[in-house]
Amino acid sequence: MNKKEFINKLTEKLSNLKLSEREEAISYYSEMIDDFIENGKSEKEAVKELGGINDIVNKIIENQESISKSENNQKERNISHIILLIIASPFIFIFFIIIMCLFISIYSLIFGVYCTAIALLLANIIVIIDLFVNMFKNLPYAIFEFGFVIFSFGISIMLILAMNMLVKKVNKFLLFVLKKFTNLVKGGEKNE
Repeated sequence: MNKKEFINKLTEKLSNLKLSEREEAISYYSEMIDDFIENGKSEKEAVKELGGINDIVNKIIENQESISKSENNQKERNISHIILLIIASPFIFIFFIIIMCLFISIYSLIFGVYCTAIALLLANIIVIIDLFVNMFKNLPYAIFEFGFVIFSFGISIMLILAMNMLVKKVNKFLLFVLKKFTNLVKGGEKNE
């Protein structure tokens, strides 16, 4: 059997398949015959090398059936995932609200500490003014005030730096939690 006869028989036996699937299979086997011919075989030898036409047709049909089954399984999984998402949506929404409240309270605490640090800095300005006014009246008190200003200034700077670091860490953690949450809602972790 030559290439043309083989392709005609294959087309005839695959008439049950969709046109695109049939054309893909015919193109594949046509290329295989061409490859055998390029390697020095005659058309008849190349066709014979492929095997029996019925075996080839059975293999193609089995392959298409397995592809259809896997597509159907994927559709069923998508539908079940959507149903599960609809059923679980009130719980997911409540979980999301709880997580957001947690982060709002953390950011409120950080804001409160920032305000405390700024208040300490402003208090230092008032104490420095008082230091200049009382420096000549009471020298030991002025030295105490100067020490207090340096101490409270250091504390306020340390608080600001610590809060900056904490904000960066909380932001990273918030992004991590939101990514995990969106992956959960979208259908779980994807293996990459």
